[in-house]
Amino acid sequence: ATSSAPLTNWISVASSADGTKLVAAATGGVRGEPGPIYTSANSGTTWTQTSAPILTWYGVASSADGNILVAAARWKSIYVSTNAGATWSVTTAPDEFWQSIACSADGTIFIAGTAGGNVFTSKNQGMSWEAANLPWDYWLSVCISADGSHLGAVAPPSGADSGRVCISTNFGQSWKTNIITLDWSAVACSADGSRFVAGAGGFDLSSRQVYTFVN
Repeated sequence: ATSSAPLTNWISVASSADGTKLVAAATGGVRGEPGPIYTSANSGTTWTQTSAPILTWYGVASSADGNILVAAARWKSIYVSTNAGATWSVTTAPDEFWQSIACSADGTIFIAGTAGGNVFTSKNQGMSWEAANLPWDYWLSVCISADGSHLGAVAPPSGADSGRVCISTNFGQSWKTNIITLDWSAVACSADGSRFVAGAGGFDLSSRQVYTFVN
């Protein structure tokens, strides 16, 4: 069913575990102008524009209870809310071309990917960030297990580099890289982090595949 959210160019959505608290980020037009962040506390029946700044958002994520929200803006920093979107504060994340973000179930561990840069993690709700030991790339999608120990990131082929599916099982301390030359655009993992799934697109129909990875 269609929700009552305003008609705009939505770019990223996230939900609490029970589906009652929702967050959605919008860009202001088809060319990615700055836009607002909206939340719903009743499964999308009604929506409220939050006090988040009007930026070019490219990713939002939610804790399991829906109270902790994190949002990444292109060429800006990463913002966090600890009260379901009522107020927002900027984290210490650097100003990057942020592309993707995810958070653990309790909302304390974040992973964020850049488009043309690195993957960053925070283990303290954004108070400090660490760059992952990964090459610079277009990290279009990231994921995280419920406890934050298992992380995933994917990047499509870029220049002379092949596509990458990267997985960490130790909070990002080390990474295993699967080099598969596909146009990777999405990754997700199970709550316990034992299973990953990655999707690829592209102009070639034969490359539009979904792969599964088991740790």
